[in-house]
Amino acid sequence: MSLITINNGLAVGDLPDILDAQDIIRQKFSPWQVNFTPEEKKKFFKLGYIRESFGDKIMLMGEQHPVTIPPDVDFNIVKTQFKFYQDLQLFKNNKADVDELIDCLIMNLGVLLLASFNRIYNTANDLSKKGNYPFSEMVKDAGQVYARDTQSSGTLFSIAKAGQMTINKLVPKSLFINSATTVLTINAADEVPSQYKQNNAITVNPGNSTPLPVGYTAIIVSNLSADTAGAFTVKLKK
Repeated sequence: MSLITINNGLAVGDLPDILDAQDIIRQKFSPWQVNFTPEEKKKFFKLGYIRESFGDKIMLMGEQHPVTIPPDVDFNIVKTQFKFYQDLQLFKNNKADVDELIDCLIMNLGVLLLASFNRIYNTANDLSKKGNYPFSEMVKDAGQVYARDTQSSGTLFSIAKAGQMTINKLVPKSLFINSATTVLTINAADEVPSQYKQNNAITVNPGNSTPLPVGYTAIIVSNLSADTAGAFTVKLKK
């Protein structure tokens, strides 16, 4: 699925309503609040998703054949627990699509915002190089923060609309990240030995990434958008 354009957000009053609904959920479940460590979650032998059908069969057997229930097992409590278990599973499964929707929206907005922030930063950075502007120090601070945040990812480049640029001295097999909202393609530059060159261009969609092919230490990046600048991040050799 491709990125969607988002030009508005929640209406006034929507967010408080959503947060209030979350509070209601917390209040409903608060009498049974329990916290397990990751180690404890692995240690316990539990029913789980895979054995849920096993539980269905045991409950049916217990209902139809009470003789199978040991004297020290209160089957009424077991029924209450299993019903609660099923209710929680139903709630969790129905809520899963909401979690996925929110996760995808956050990612979509993150891609759109980073693309806009990159363009604003690049414009401000270009201006600050030509003179001492009131925002020059802010540009410096923003650049330092970005460098810290992306030190494991690489160097950010902007590419003009319908533009093409060659990047040399790349770290072999490092990650190429499309950091904006346009479709980019990668081709091997002339410096790449012929045995490593691929016949077709590599397409990288907005917000996606791909490892550079073996031997691609120099690439030609093309922006397929005729009206929008792009951006990408790659690792360069020091």
